[in-house]
Amino acid sequence: MRRILVVIGLLALLVGCGPFLAATPTPTPIPTPRPLASPDVELLVWTEPARPSQGNRVTVFGRLSDKKAGVKGLEMTVKWQYSGRDPKTGKVGTYEEICVGTTDARGIASCTQTMRLPRARVEVIINYKGYPYKSVREF
Repeated sequence: MRRILVVIGLLALLVGCGPFLAATPTPTPIPTPRPLASPDVELLVWTEPARPSQGNRVTVFGRLSDKKAGVKGLEMTVKWQYSGRDPKTGKVGTYEEICVGTTDARGIASCTQTMRLPRARVEVIINYKGYPYKSVREF
């Protein structure tokens, strides 16, 4: 009987110490959710001329609309990226130029640049409600 009481006492002690014997879980940080693009928001991008070549002055247009209505006052960033021989310096490499415009009441922004090399990659970015809307064109 005495052994049974000792065993019960030890079990009670172990059960009472359970939380102290178990490993304490480390809290996992929860990342801040990134806003999702809205299906109601649309970014249209076009250029003038439509098929530019080296040396042309090229205007890039971007129109951001939300539920078909243009959004005014947004900054449009246009990244021009070229690879090849720079005609001004003769150096071969990758070059990037940035141009910025602001959307008007129709939601249209524009940015004009001279196309430095025969091939270019143009990335247009407009941030709206915490989400970057992007479009890429290559010529």
